Amino acid sequence: MPILRLLLAMLLGLLCATPATAASIEVAPVVHELAAGRTALAMTVTNRSEESLTLQLRAFRWFQRDGQDVLEPAPELVVAPAIFELAAGRAQVVRALLRLPAEAAVASAEKAVERSYRFLLDELPGAPVMGQVRMALRISMPLFARIPTPEAPQIGWRVDPADGSVVATNSGGTRDRLRELALVNADGRRLPLPAGANPYLLAGAERRWPIGDARQSLRDGQKLSVSVLTDSGRIEVPLALAP
Repeated sequence: MPILRLLLAMLLGLLCATPATAASIEVAPVVHELAAGRTALAMTVTNRSEESLTLQLRAFRWFQRDGQDVLEPAPELVVAPAIFELAAGRAQVVRALLRLPAEAAVASAEKAVERSYRFLLDELPGAPVMGQVRMALRISMPLFARIPTPEAPQIGWRVDPADGSVVATNSGGTRDRLRELALVNADGRRLPLPAGANPYLLAGAERRWPIGDARQSLRDGQKLSVSVLTDSGRIEVPLALAP
């Protein structure tokens, strides 16, 4: 099955289950989690505009490879209705079904980890209007399917000498969120790292951040640490540049 490398557009990696609003479309909840043994969920889509909209909801498996987010088709995750018209001011309940329980779906894996998905909700273009340019809306929402006995995230940190980037690897069984990333020197000065819009580090995945001029500081023997806020609290990890 070919891999679809999609740009995860607006609202990628929203941090909480509060409603998400993209211009005239509101969705709640926006972060979904299926506990072990559960296979069904629902979300409410509301049209806050003054015109009717046609919307499409699709489901994808979500991986992180080579530091990039990758989406693949997910035939095991069925949504209904997949395409629907929503009148102004009206709401639509959309349901999703994971056709196999999460624990059965991962039973054959070498290591049981939670499965990660993303829903993409797109506005389908209507008839063009002379003299108007309209941008179609997209909302991206994560879904995490848990396993019966999930292993906590296990984040390891290192510096890649090849490109001088800070690398975080999650060898645990569940995702973590990495926020407020910064390098801290021996004097306590903080250099924020570009976190991007997506805070998640998925189970078994790796992410990296360039550190630019700070690489020379490591070469000069200066002490640097990475400071990051995770779901378990803030941590600070010393870094060293491998020979």
